[in-house]
Amino acid sequence: MMNRQELERAQSHSVYNRAELERSRRCGCFHCESVFTANAVLHWTDKSRAQGEWTALCPSCGIDAVIGDAAGFGMSPVFLREMKDRWFGSGRA
Repeated sequence: MMNRQELERAQSHSVYNRAELERSRRCGCFHCESVFTANAVLHWTDKSRAQGEWTALCPSCGIDAVIGDAAGFGMSPVFLREMKDRWFGSGRA
């Protein structure tokens, strides 16, 4: 289980991340918990910034909660669930 500081560090890789995603093979969304190849990301936000600093939108749910494996975090279901619980709530009763 990751501690709060590790989760916050991981979350920082979900913004202004186009350059990092271009170095990634696999990406994961911690909103919908889907895993996909980096080239599946087709939509971006923050386009007023330099292109390498655009923020990815998940190809499955459209939320800006995408992290690439080049950030150093595995895209395991456990990791994505921990991130979802931290940033979006567990949704479990």
